[in-house]
Amino acid sequence: MLQEFRHDPVLESAHAEIFRNRDADMAISFYTMPQQSAPTGVCTVSSVRALRTMFLLSRYFEPVTRTPKMAMCSYYAYDRSDCPPDEALLVLNSHGINFRLRRPFLDQMRQFEEQLTAHNGPIVLVGDFNTWERGRVQLLDAVAERVGLHHVRFPRGIKTIRGHELDRVYVRGGTVANQRVIANAAASDHSMLMFQFHLT
Repeated sequence: MLQEFRHDPVLESAHAEIFRNRDADMAISFYTMPQQSAPTGVCTVSSVRALRTMFLLSRYFEPVTRTPKMAMCSYYAYDRSDCPPDEALLVLNSHGINFRLRRPFLDQMRQFEEQLTAHNGPIVLVGDFNTWERGRVQLLDAVAERVGLHHVRFPRGIKTIRGHELDRVYVRGGTVANQRVIANAAASDHSMLMFQFHLT
């Protein structure tokens, strides 16, 4: 689950193993080069094809760039091949709105809550939520609590601003193990979060 991912042939060739023989969906936020080349947004990569994919476009735009933030809901069958989408594993991959006050952030969190509340199966909610101040953390945690999600704790190393972690993982309907934080400054200014999610 990648945020601020740029679909660039040069970058992708350097990380070809990530995409080889895998299903990859991308919700495009904007383009970084002319003629709609080098799109950027959130990207979810998996070893199995999603049953359904849905994009969530923020209703508020960032103030300077005038670009929206994107999130993507991907539904994966488990336990049986004819699993209906509302009982499947829902992975919501998010990039939270950043350079705005709390109201636009709250609006985006309500978008997420609407999708998550309607879902009956297990959930993984993950992303760079840009939770750089306490009020944003409280808004996100409140949504997670209402939906029945559990905040996954990681070892130290997640990027923070004023002591607040920007990247977060919430789950429902399973157990989490082997949480790790991997820093790679050449790949991103955020650390990579790794974990196993065992469905129950």
